[in-house]
Amino acid sequence: MLTTSRARPRRVRFRATLPDFDLSGAFLQMWPSVTSFEFRAEPGSFWARTINLSNWQWQGPPSRNAPPVTSLGHLASLSLSHVFVGDVDVPDLPALRHITLHNVRWEGLGLFHLLRRARRSIETILVNQISFEPAEDTLDDWLQHVDVANAALDDDDGGGGPARSSFSPWLDAVPILLPALRDLEIIGPSPPFFATLETLASSSLYDDEDPYPTPVLQMPSLERCKLEAVDVESEFEDDSLGPLAVLGQNAPRVSTLVLNELIVNDWAVHCCLSGMHAKVTTLDLFQSSVTDHLIVRLPALVPFLKVLDVRQCDDVTPQGVARMVEVMRMHHDEGQSRVERVFMDPPSHSGASYVAHQWLDFVNVLVRDEWDFEGTGPSEPADRQKWRRLGKRDINWEHKEQLKQIEEVERADRERACEAAKLRAFQVAMAGGSSSSRVAPG
Repeated sequence: MLTTSRARPRRVRFRATLPDFDLSGAFLQMWPSVTSFEFRAEPGSFWARTINLSNWQWQGPPSRNAPPVTSLGHLASLSLSHVFVGDVDVPDLPALRHITLHNVRWEGLGLFHLLRRARRSIETILVNQISFEPAEDTLDDWLQHVDVANAALDDDDGGGGPARSSFSPWLDAVPILLPALRDLEIIGPSPPFFATLETLASSSLYDDEDPYPTPVLQMPSLERCKLEAVDVESEFEDDSLGPLAVLGQNAPRVSTLVLNELIVNDWAVHCCLSGMHAKVTTLDLFQSSVTDHLIVRLPALVPFLKVLDVRQCDDVTPQGVARMVEVMRMHHDEGQSRVERVFMDPPSHSGASYVAHQWLDFVNVLVRDEWDFEGTGPSEPADRQKWRRLGKRDINWEHKEQLKQIEEVERADRERACEAAKLRAFQVAMAGGSSSSRVAPG
């Protein structure tokens, strides 16, 4: 059993070999004056012996006369790693600004209750591998963590919204308004909990008979959103109702959108970008399944785009990116493109892709990196201009020149052999024609 001491620490930090430690109960109420709480349960290893904590539980203040903690007015940062979070008694969190979750399993829908308690102050949410497990009593879990029975948790100003009944979970859940949220990062495998989880084809919390919808997150001030390896496939045929479309509608001011390693179609991303009020200036689609059909629509969806990353996007070609940059240049005065940097893989073969790739470099938007076959070149502007005029010779340019010379010699040998073969064929033809034209003496 874990209890508190008389000391009142300002920062609490636990690191122990306690994999899947159960943080259920009143663990947040043990330190009412703490400003930072971090619990990291390290996975077991061959040298560290784990402890059976199945019978342990967190206790509140040891004094029986101590009043219950209803608010943690100083807690600004909460970080949980490799833990199991069950039924947690969450007090008000009026000062919580940063939430970090890494490899956390939630029983039921307690995360939404936590977010609602900290909705007015939360600024950063960083999530890496979280999962939701069904509670034993699904209806009780929904009523406790999702349904807003307490008027203090409802942001509705009484403007005639639909009445919520504690016994009508089939109604839409009350959204969670996060007015101060600036940064949202979700790394999979994790569900996109910013949208209603019942829209997911892989959701394990709901079935057709007992739908208990989760609230959507309304993030009017969100500036950066990163989704990496997140399952955003919707069970609806219309992607305009899917998680990405919900994100675009509820986060209209995103300027940096990162969609890495997503299996998603073009229309889903189109619906996401169309709801963001053309505020996106950085779009990172690294290793996603988008195609040129989305890329050529970007001038209309994100007219102020400055940075585009389409590396390892197999269905995006240099021709599509070049067309997008060309249209952006035509739409702005003096032919100046608002696209400043484009990250993409070099073409593997010559032809139209190589020409489009060269054109992107010519208009000075293509970014060279260590994976590029031509290298980065000198950092000094004058040396870089000279390097460009000389053909962007990289560290292997001498070897390339030798290969080029060998190829030219072989081509010249093939041409000479071809000309010699033609000459021999002509001589044979002429010799045969002369013998047949001779007239026998009379």
